Parts: sequence; structure tokens; C-alpha cells
Amino acid sequence: MKKTTAPIQYPVIPQILFGTTEVGQVGVGYQEALSKPEKYHVSAFDLTHWYTYNRIKDDVAKAMVIRDANTKQIVGFDVLSSIGEHLLNAFSLVMNLKLSNEQIQDMIFAYPSVSSDLQYLV
Repeated sequence: MKKTTAPIQYPVIPQILFGTTEVGQVGVGYQEALSKPEKYHVSAFDLTHWYTYNRIKDDVAKAMVIRDANTKQIVGFDVLSSIGEHLLNAFSLVMNLKLSNEQIQDMIFAYPSVSSDLQYLV
């Protein structure tokens, strides 16, 4: 058996608190990103008036997308919503596969759905 000394590469692991309103995070967190503005760029979104959230009367839907300032790669995502797990899973996939904005824009998702909002968040 060949011995390796390469470090283990774990995928990003989403974390979520389920409830009437869900709070979830994957990858680099909002607090870490704010503390290192030279390293990360944070985009904040109020989703409450987006069709997906308006139709289900989700009046607290918010999301934050965190990118590496140099590569523009998505490295973190935070969500607050009654259906937050859907976007959290989508962003976990995006981050683990290191999908580019162009690859995401080329995808076709069922509309209107939480997944179809992914293209507007990247």
C-alpha cells in the first residue's frame, strides 16, 4: 500500500437550524468574511420581494453570497428563510464542484422554484 502525506480534502459541509425560519451557512461565514475585507467580497440580498418568497409569504428571507476577492469563486453562503435548506444545498453543490458563474447561468431550473433563484444570486 502506498503511503501518502497529502492533507485530507473535505468538502464544504452545510449547517442549518431548522424551525419556522431556517438559518443556514456553508463555507466561509459572514463574520469571517467581514473581518477580512481584503480577502472576501460579500453580496447581501433581501429576498422577501422575490417571486419565490413572496408567493409563500416569507417575510424574512435574506441571503449572503461570499466570494474570494481574487478568484471571484463562491466560498461561502448564509441564508435566513422558511425554505433556506433548498438554497443551502444548491450552494453546497456549487462550492463543492467549484462551478463558475457561467456554468450556473447555463443551467435550466424549474421556474418558479428556489433553484431558479440561484442564477440571480451568483
